[in-house]
Amino acid sequence: MKTRQGGFTLSSFIFICVLVGIAAWLVTVVASPILQSQEHKRVIKLVLQNASSYATVQDARSAYNKSAGLNHVGLNLSSEELKITKSGNGYIFDYNYESRVHLVANVSLVFEFKGSFR
Repeated sequence: MKTRQGGFTLSSFIFICVLVGIAAWLVTVVASPILQSQEHKRVIKLVLQNASSYATVQDARSAYNKSAGLNHVGLNLSSEELKITKSGNGYIFDYNYESRVHLVANVSLVFEFKGSFR
């Protein structure tokens, strides 16, 4: 009686490795802008914790720039794209920006980030 051997062939193994590699590459490409957005949120929250010490909107903007520089936050959100308004004794930080990630040839992913913090 003959037994049938099971398993992967070399070509199917290579095909699966290529698919896993492409998936891993896409995850790393997509993760970068999302992680940078999380860092922007963290820096804004940090600046808002000390909001009572800022006399003007320019002081709050300067504090954001310093904190973003110290925390090595990416340049996707500049302080000009960050709308800061004074509200009572606090500040409101609004942002609306997009991040483009080049994939191949003329194909890019566009991420839009919007948020508001008080």
